[in-house]
Amino acid sequence: MLKFEIAVSSLIVFSSLFIPIFAQQTTDVLIFTQITLRDSDRNLIASFEPTKIGYHNSVALDNFLDFESTKNDPIINIGSQKMQIIERAGTLNFDSENVISDTTLNTSLDDGQIITLVRLIHDGIPVTSGDELTIIWTFIRPVN
Repeated sequence: MLKFEIAVSSLIVFSSLFIPIFAQQTTDVLIFTQITLRDSDRNLIASFEPTKIGYHNSVALDNFLDFESTKNDPIINIGSQKMQIIERAGTLNFDSENVISDTTLNTSLDDGQIITLVRLIHDGIPVTSGDELTIIWTFIRPVN
């Protein structure tokens, strides 16, 4: 069974521009993310949309999206192509100070192995104890 996990880590700081991410490697999946950070009083601290992919496992991502997709995920027509929109969200709460400069989407396999599907790199954002980070992942992929 696959399990949806989101992780952030404090590594290297990179800048980003707002453009759609065309997934690297051999895949037709478009990836969009929205990240919001709120303090312990739920005041908005930051909101941004990272656009740089540092790592992308196209085979594992395709399998993950097959597992995650439901009949409730909308299908739209773009020209003559049917496209499925899969949107998932996750929230992280922090208990210490840190600087977050990348965001990853991971999945867990039945044997406990964790696989990174996508790693986004973005400007560093400081977090403190009590902060809450919400990440919305939107995947758009062709369907038959």
